[in-house]
Amino acid sequence: MKPARILFVNHVSRISGAERSLLDILRHIDRSRFEPIVALPPGGELTEALRQCGVRCLPLPLRRICKTTNPWRLAVSLLNVVKVTVQLTRLIRRERIALVHANSNTAQIYAGPAARLSGVPCIWHTRDLVTLGLLGPWLNRFSSRTIAISDCVHRHVSLCIHPPNKLRTIYNGIDISGPQTGSLSHKGPVFGMIAQLVPWKNHGAFIETAARLATILPDARFVIAGDDLFAEHRGYRTKLESKIAQLGLKDRLLFTGHLPDVTPLLESMDVLIHPAVREPLGRVILEAMAREKPVVAVNACGPAEIIRHGIDGLLAASDRAEDLAEEALCLIHNPLLAEQLGAAGRQRVEQDFNIRNKIREIEALYDDLLSDRSTPCV
Repeated sequence: MKPARILFVNHVSRISGAERSLLDILRHIDRSRFEPIVALPPGGELTEALRQCGVRCLPLPLRRICKTTNPWRLAVSLLNVVKVTVQLTRLIRRERIALVHANSNTAQIYAGPAARLSGVPCIWHTRDLVTLGLLGPWLNRFSSRTIAISDCVHRHVSLCIHPPNKLRTIYNGIDISGPQTGSLSHKGPVFGMIAQLVPWKNHGAFIETAARLATILPDARFVIAGDDLFAEHRGYRTKLESKIAQLGLKDRLLFTGHLPDVTPLLESMDVLIHPAVREPLGRVILEAMAREKPVVAVNACGPAEIIRHGIDGLLAASDRAEDLAEEALCLIHNPLLAEQLGAAGRQRVEQDFNIRNKIREIEALYDDLLSDRSTPCV
């Protein structure tokens, strides 16, 4: 029996957290039962990464869709959605796709209607805490099942999901692998933050925390990895650099920009600090824990679902610098605690966020939908 063809739809060709999770799914999916194909915009490092995984790529002019009140931009976006939906529908029929898997809210805008027109089931994989408004029920209308990457995302979208049993939480999985050689060399402690340069990631709180730590730990160094991948916040880095200079951290805080692989940097860190307050999950937290790096995060949303305070990480009461710095200092002043939390963190990821277990959950969802093709979209 031939493997069922699964069409994954991704609306960007750059690699961010959602794309790293997609790559993990594709690397571990059972190829004897499922043949993955990915539709995405042409070019970009994601296309090359997919080819290295042995996954066929089909280029389509999908776009990021930003909220706008400009009627011209809105019209252009709507025309693009119609155009790409038609192309996707033809592609699904031509390639004899059995099931469509939309890897984001935006991807679902294109993939859902195309799947419906083609008579095949569609999974909407929602990864964000953005306000959907009237778009939410519309996206739900074209999904056969919806995957939320955390319970907080599950709660966030639940009001627009009908019937409720269409929605389930499947956490992102991490590929547990051995540590790699670090890329930084420094005698004092290294505190890091890894996140896209977008305001909601809360880099300002990390910088303020660094300033507080710098006064107590003269040998400490700090690093921020990430970039504004989609050029939507052009003045953001400038503001952050201004803040760094203002707080006297210019010679102690390094911006690395975008890193295709953050593992070497994680290996260089003593503590990962994650100050985002509305984080849907926090994949980088899982990646750090998998490498036995202690993590300090805010006690809210996704990170609060991953970390058990004092057991496999530390949760700060808020994103204020004094709260984050207090937890970070606990790890530096108590190396044994840091070591224990790191080891427990890896065990936590291996038991509850292992990609091999998560991919089985996703494959079970595929089997459920493919076993009953009478009603592709509920």
